[in-house]
Amino acid sequence: MYTEVRPAGRNIAASDLAGIGPSVTNALSSHLTAEVRHEGARWVQEYRCGVPVAPPTAMGPASGSGTTLTFWPDSGIFETVECSFTVLAERFRELAFLNRGLSISLTDARRPGELGSDHFLGEIRDFVVSLDASVGSPIHLDTIAFAWEDSRMAGTAEVALRWCTSPEEQVRSFANSQPTPYGGTHVVGFRKGVADAINAYARKRRLLKAAVPISPRTGSARD
Repeated sequence: MYTEVRPAGRNIAASDLAGIGPSVTNALSSHLTAEVRHEGARWVQEYRCGVPVAPPTAMGPASGSGTTLTFWPDSGIFETVECSFTVLAERFRELAFLNRGLSISLTDARRPGELGSDHFLGEIRDFVVSLDASVGSPIHLDTIAFAWEDSRMAGTAEVALRWCTSPEEQVRSFANSQPTPYGGTHVVGFRKGVADAINAYARKRRLLKAAVPISPRTGSARD
């Protein structure tokens, strides 16, 4: 599944389920149908095992605009072709948090009488609040959140954090809506910024103890 969204006043955010684009999804599908609604017309094209069955076909008028891809994973490639509602729900929840103003609805209609559905809408501040259960109770109820744009990266960076009672930190980082579990320069910069801000505040409030002078001769603290 591949979606392309453009929230008002923000840069385009392309997202998918596993960090791949629609061409890869098509190649891994036994059957894929692409429907494009643009400028009042609806166009449809079908593919079998990544190969188009026919050229794009005009299927009449359409209201609004957007793209819908419907696909069936190829059982000749994957051991299992049944999608997990839980995994999809978690990923869509992340995307809704990371792209403010983006609303995502997920419905599981595979089993009649056991219809599962969920709706996701929020922002990065809500993402941090949702993690509280696993990191201990919050020390302060407020969540610090801010965003800034920089022409050098042609995009927006957002940060949210909350102080909790857990002795261990939990950092969830993303770049272009994709998880970066191994960190990166954006995580290094965040850590340095937080440390500098806390040190500056502590010095201004005289909360830091004076540094103990070190003897240049012995390398130990002077009496």
